Amino acid sequence: MKSPDTCVFCIEDSETGTAGISPDRIVDSYDHWWLVLQPEAKRAKTKIAAGMLIAKRHIQVVSETNPAEAVEMVTIVKQAASSLCEAVGSTYANQETVGYNQGEEAGQTVLHAHVHILPVSKEDPAELKIRGGIGGAFEALRETRLQ
Repeated sequence: MKSPDTCVFCIEDSETGTAGISPDRIVDSYDHWWLVLQPEAKRAKTKIAAGMLIAKRHIQVVSETNPAEAVEMVTIVKQAASSLCEAVGSTYANQETVGYNQGEEAGQTVLHAHVHILPVSKEDPAELKIRGGIGGAFEALRETRLQ
């Protein structure tokens, strides 16, 4: 397991005082999670408002969350999806795909607990809407990693 000293989500930026997440991508902060927009290039291939909840505490996988972290994660998903849409100026359709990978062989590329949130926006192009469900969402994310 990577330590917080080498984790890209944990390394603190000395200028901003934030974790290793670009401050312009942080949409919101909760007690235990950061809400972060995916980079624009990744959003163009997944969903207009694709983002992630990133655990503030360094843990490798979501199943290592403590009860307070887990409860908060589940209760903020709808609010987070709406906030992601608002952040990019799209209209939230009150639907989203939510998921996470646990371990490198399961597709996890950053070994720090994070949950993908892919809100459905009314403005999503048709080609993004036909990729339904978690399978389509992760297919699109995997495709962006291979480029």
